[in-house]
Amino acid sequence: MLFEAVIEGWDSWEATYQDKTLFAPLVREMLERHGLRYTGIDKAFHASNAVFLCGEYIVKIAAPEEVGFGDISEEEEESMGEMSAMLMQFKEDDAVCLGDIETEVFATARANRLGVASMELIAEGTVEDKYRFDYLITRFIKGVPFKDKMETMTEEEKLSFAKELRKTMALFNTPSEDFKKIRGFDILRDPSRHRRWSIYPQSFREERMRHVFSKDYGERVMVHGDLNGGNILLDDKGMYIIDFADCVLAPVIYEHAMIAVELFSFDPYLLKGFFGDISREELTDICVEGLLIHDFGADLVVSNIAKAEKIESIKTLRELIWNKLEAFAVQKV
Repeated sequence: MLFEAVIEGWDSWEATYQDKTLFAPLVREMLERHGLRYTGIDKAFHASNAVFLCGEYIVKIAAPEEVGFGDISEEEEESMGEMSAMLMQFKEDDAVCLGDIETEVFATARANRLGVASMELIAEGTVEDKYRFDYLITRFIKGVPFKDKMETMTEEEKLSFAKELRKTMALFNTPSEDFKKIRGFDILRDPSRHRRWSIYPQSFREERMRHVFSKDYGERVMVHGDLNGGNILLDDKGMYIIDFADCVLAPVIYEHAMIAVELFSFDPYLLKGFFGDISREELTDICVEGLLIHDFGADLVVSNIAKAEKIESIKTLRELIWNKLEAFAVQKV
């Protein structure tokens, strides 16, 4: 047995997934079965999956099914209110065929083909041990995360970076029939994508559900889904987009809302570089509508806008975002 710990739900996984000693035998096996030299684990990263730096390689190990991602408790189902019955049909009606590793392999390969600089894929596979561990091995990129560069960027550097990011993501944020065939489920009907909103006032939860199910969001494109400051690396050659595990087919506002709210933190120069001459009203609408349908939307609101209990209605959320965009509206950039 390569893995000795017991995994029973998220808490047990969270307590172990950065343990280098615990995962060392598993990581060694994954590297050596592909003829790659194991030199020890240099670093463990904070993520939902187990991610380790081993010399020139990154080894990502997907959380096993025993962690329980996607399982809906009775309390969470009840919190979904009037839409819960329809949502719970999702598992029967929609086959979600790709896991995190398979999604990341597909999306990373697609990004590289489209001219979006990303990780070099080295190997993938599965180790059947105490649990089933799917894994991905990529080459380590010696870049600086955008989040560590943002604070020291000049105004011109912010404008330039954001314009380049817009061009880069325009290549990726396009329809993909191949991806649709294997992971083309409706993000709005997946009950696990509504669970994070359970901490919000019931009146808002019900209003949100009615809103997103009545709105036509238009064309679905392939989105990265988690463009935070750690998933864009910068070096002298340019930028690299990494960690495509959360890719889905979604309206482009799904991507743009997270970029504005989380990646840019409403910075007016970054917003101007990415969105151009968009009006404050239009940008507010992108942020509101994109957050309401985003898998991480509930968390993004709390970390960037206001506490959950303060969001009494969509109107309240819109007003708060409008206020966050004041600097964008008045700043001449």
